[in-house]
Amino acid sequence: MTTENPQVNRAPLTTECTSAKVVIATEDAGRLTGQLLTFGRRQKLEKALVDLNQVTLDVVSKLPPLVKANIELIISCDAAIPPLLEDIGELQQVLFNLCLNAQDAIQGAGQIDITSSRHLVSAPKENETS
Repeated sequence: MTTENPQVNRAPLTTECTSAKVVIATEDAGRLTGQLLTFGRRQKLEKALVDLNQVTLDVVSKLPPLVKANIELIISCDAAIPPLLEDIGELQQVLFNLCLNAQDAIQGAGQIDITSSRHLVSAPKENETS
């Protein structure tokens, strides 16, 4: 599944759409506050099964105000990825940081490609570690 640049296709905001965005922003702010408290106190993360593709699309939908206009966001999500056992706030933070760091590395115009795919990773054999 490929999603076009969310910056390009912006629909006019309706009252209902704006209200929904306020609710989502409030929930995100609550999660961010929780992350800050977790970091400050070193509390245990709240892991749950999350859809990586949905989290990615949610993060990307919030990036346009933060990403320079001359940078295009390209998203490609593999539908075969199973749910991950992860703290959603931590995953969102990683994605935000990766995207904003990628933007900082781009001089002039460019694009940020965000791709999810399924790969099997195994531990290296003892003779492969050196």
